Amino acid sequence: MTDDPLKPESLLPEEQIKIAAAKSVEEWMEVYIEVIVRVMSQMTEESLSGVIYERFRSETVPRLRRIVRDFRTAGLTIHDEIEVEGIHLIPGQRPLWEDTQRPEVKFIWPDGSELKFQGESAISAVGFFEFWAKHQIPLTGVKAGKRRIITPGSEEERDYFEAKERDLQGRDPNG
Repeated sequence: MTDDPLKPESLLPEEQIKIAAAKSVEEWMEVYIEVIVRVMSQMTEESLSGVIYERFRSETVPRLRRIVRDFRTAGLTIHDEIEVEGIHLIPGQRPLWEDTQRPEVKFIWPDGSELKFQGESAISAVGFFEFWAKHQIPLTGVKAGKRRIITPGSEEERDYFEAKERDLQGRDPNG
């Protein structure tokens, strides 16, 4: 196992598949919780029915569910580029909190909307955010100055809109 059990190379194949298929912040959170439970079971000598797991189940999971609800309410999509204040994120290192005695983090969306967490919620939100950021499949854009045009009425255009329609039909209208 690597020093960071939440790194992409540490994930099981089925977890990698779930991440690749995740389309909503809720799906990402479910995978995150599954991975944490698996990692906890490997790291603790007690069984998962012990005190550590009970605390995780009774305190951390509800907190993570509140965080994902707040992210969704604030308009988080898995494609947004989000800025973060209150911590310094350095790849390969633990987050550096500006105030270690009172952790606070603010997420800022490109449109200027903000979402702030404090205390343990801030720590949990940053953990989820790091997991999400580490495991995004990078989208490569076109090179500067080049555009790709799909001819209207072409088979490629029909395939695109059919795939988009299937995707939209698979989404929860309340989500």
